[in-house]
Amino acid sequence: MSITRRTLLIAPAALAGCQGLAVEPEAEATAKRAFQLLRSGDDAGVRALMEPAQRQATPSEALAMMRGLIPEGPPPEPRLTSWRAFAGTGGRTVTLEHVYDYPGRQVIATALLAPGPKPKTWWVRGFNINVRMTPDAPAPKRAAGQQI
Repeated sequence: MSITRRTLLIAPAALAGCQGLAVEPEAEATAKRAFQLLRSGDDAGVRALMEPAQRQATPSEALAMMRGLIPEGPPPEPRLTSWRAFAGTGGRTVTLEHVYDYPGRQVIATALLAPGPKPKTWWVRGFNINVRMTPDAPAPKRAAGQQI
């Protein structure tokens, strides 16, 4: 068999294997749900999504601080901007980053997930909120005579 013919036979099989490289829908749903619960002030709901070891380790003040970074009003539809999967001797994790485009800022929600107790379930192992101001952000308000 010639090299060209072998390539034609092997290439489709290799590409078919690449189709499996996608975010598991259940993992993405868990990450989005964690943001929704945090935004709405449902700390008990956020904790219910966390790994049992993380539930008591995350103080309400930390959740309140992250919530304070999220603008008021309904959240825009998030965009999944990156995801990473890791498998090692300590198990498997997935990190998902969603961007929520609010007027004047982008809220970046990063969720570190680990497999849950049942198939197709995920625990939140870590969650972080960052904010990036956008060019359409309003100028900061300041009192008269105050310099920035």
